[in-house]
Amino acid sequence: MTKLLDRLTNQQVSLEDLPAHIVPGRYLLCEDVLINQHTTLKLGSILSDDGSDYLVIDKKNFRCSGQIEDDLQVSHRLVGLSLHQINECISAEENKKLPSPLLPSRLFTEEGRLNQLEELLDNIMGKGHLQEISRHPRYDMRYDEMVQPISRSKRLASSSHRHLSAHSECWQSKTLTGIQPKKVLSLVSEDEYNLYENRVFARLIDRLERFLDSRLKEVIELEKNLTDALALESTHKINHRLSRKLFGLWGETFDSDSSALQALEDLSKTKEKLSELMNKIRGLKQGELYKRIPRNTQIAGRIQPTNILTHDQHYRHLLSLWTSLQIESKRDNLTSAETLELNQRLQKDYDQYCRLVIVRVLKELHYSLVSETGKASTYARFGRKLSLEWNQTKGLELTDNLTKTSIRFVPVYSWDTNCLGVVRTESTTTIPCCPNVDVTDDLPSSWLTGSNNRPLLMSPMDFHVEERVVSLLSYWLISGPLKSYGQPVKKVPTETMELVSNWSCIQPSDSHSFRILSSMTPSELQTLEESLKNNNARFSLDTFKERVVAFQQLSHCPACNSKAHFERRDRETFIAHCRTNSCEMKWTIQHTGNEKRYRQYVISDSGLSFSDSGRWLEDTVISESQ
Repeated sequence: MTKLLDRLTNQQVSLEDLPAHIVPGRYLLCEDVLINQHTTLKLGSILSDDGSDYLVIDKKNFRCSGQIEDDLQVSHRLVGLSLHQINECISAEENKKLPSPLLPSRLFTEEGRLNQLEELLDNIMGKGHLQEISRHPRYDMRYDEMVQPISRSKRLASSSHRHLSAHSECWQSKTLTGIQPKKVLSLVSEDEYNLYENRVFARLIDRLERFLDSRLKEVIELEKNLTDALALESTHKINHRLSRKLFGLWGETFDSDSSALQALEDLSKTKEKLSELMNKIRGLKQGELYKRIPRNTQIAGRIQPTNILTHDQHYRHLLSLWTSLQIESKRDNLTSAETLELNQRLQKDYDQYCRLVIVRVLKELHYSLVSETGKASTYARFGRKLSLEWNQTKGLELTDNLTKTSIRFVPVYSWDTNCLGVVRTESTTTIPCCPNVDVTDDLPSSWLTGSNNRPLLMSPMDFHVEERVVSLLSYWLISGPLKSYGQPVKKVPTETMELVSNWSCIQPSDSHSFRILSSMTPSELQTLEESLKNNNARFSLDTFKERVVAFQQLSHCPACNSKAHFERRDRETFIAHCRTNSCEMKWTIQHTGNEKRYRQYVISDSGLSFSDSGRWLEDTVISESQ
């Protein structure tokens, strides 16, 4: 019985237990499987689609939405190209710096210029060859037999005499010498435009229009992305700290401002030229020749090089355009097996991309790489260690050695996200990551608190892709220390309790426990640790070390990692203030009604949404008030 592994639940499922609707990228194969009778996927491969709406596995049918809606085709193509180019940059041996997770400059350069087909079309249209075909097409003379009044008949059909003798209704009168006809079977001539060459012309016009429409949408999307990026630094809508971060992230794409402006200029020129070509093509569709060719006459595959298509001074250009268009459109005419192979590659590229984002975010959160072996690495900050493991089974699993909790990011390269959701256990939160998700302005902490169960958007087309994960992991990392703040260190020896009884940073809970409520000096830390060691209080010592590490997280700015001014307050609450001029964030635990809330904010910031404030905004319930 064929088995698959659900990457979200990390559990094996049989074909019988699979839902009728399978999301591409969610399941891992536990054995070799033949897909749709055309391709065998090997053990360990991620189950992808072949562009159709179904999958057949062991004679069982499943719905698998591989079709991309028309309005998403442009984003789908640009994301796919970006992932491949970013992955190539990551794999380059000479690359020592992690590339930006946004659209690469190479994409703007390659897609922002006319390709070979567009240059050829511009040259042919500029010389008027297609226009001349439309105005003076080749045609044949066709003669049809038709009964007409004698006054309108110009040429008799060869069988007109037999027809007249058999149809007395066509007689005017009958005389001794013969019949005087009223109507006769005549030959009526008509120009025949429905030649093979003209059908090629009409269908070429249709295909060129579809191609130019797609290309124009791509260029417009790239131009919009570039224009929005250039406006990031000067926008007044969002927090200036966030705009600087976003602009700096995007700025890693280009070597200089001049190269970005040059790319924008190239895109603008290309858009104008494509619009011009599109208008000319649509003008040809209004011509008489195009209208004379029936819409249902199609030309499949390669065209036949007839004498006219080979030698006519105008028609011969149809052959070169058709061939060039087939080459450019090859990506849209893949076989099912080729589509499946492409989606498998895109899934691997997306795995690498999501790992790139996570690693960059850890660096942004000031975690340093300690060790790396195989597909596992360790990062540390103020004595706190995080373990990152990545593989196709688990995706990207980040484990906090302080709180013993994990967060898993499972990359699912699919535009079909309706059946995907967050999976939570006592110690692990599993979040599916997809390249196309409707963006909401929910705080990223909502994925951890349970109020948001949708997939997480990770796409090179999203300016907030890194900031969203920064904010998400920032809250995940601080939530443990928040819950431990004010929690007592228990089973403390009497001698140690007497030692700390008058310390301002320590508050005794009872005769054998105390709380750390404010910063301790290095000498106080050393003295207290030695006292616990000398009294052989191992349990208290381990708890004390955990509380110290947790407090260090709270006493440093979550946004910029600077040492903060920390002020303890009543009922195990506090307020901390980052005094760095570029940050100035405050974070605090407050009692609001029956709730204990954690907030971080900037006083000068009026933004109340993640898209406006980024990591500088958080407002989450952490527990019920005691």
